[in-house]
Amino acid sequence: MKKIIFLLLLTLGILGCNNIDKKEKEVEISKIMDNEYTLVSEYKDLGITINFDKDRVYGFSGVNRYFGNYKIDGDKIKIGPLAGTRMAGPIQSLQKEQKYLKQLESAKILKLKENSLLIETADKTLYFEKK
Repeated sequence: MKKIIFLLLLTLGILGCNNIDKKEKEVEISKIMDNEYTLVSEYKDLGITINFDKDRVYGFSGVNRYFGNYKIDGDKIKIGPLAGTRMAGPIQSLQKEQKYLKQLESAKILKLKENSLLIETADKTLYFEKK
């Protein structure tokens, strides 16, 4: 009988911890929502931004506006596929924009630190600061 009670309490404790983790993850998602972040690690001259809604990511990529879906699971993030407007602009800016969008679609890890957002991609880390 004592073993059964012990196993029952252990199971309830583990399930309770899982619920706390889920609430913390939801709070983190709510912290990034409705804020605009500016890319400061590279392409500073383009004024690249990123914003998050409940399940959509969007922003300005240097010449065009972009948008798409994202999913967060703990500190893991999956962004894309991304779409965008098709405005004309300087070829160098358009090339940087395309590189940025490909990096964003290869996002793997998301970290939030006070007023900054870090997105680790397949080949580099993108640093954003809250506007």
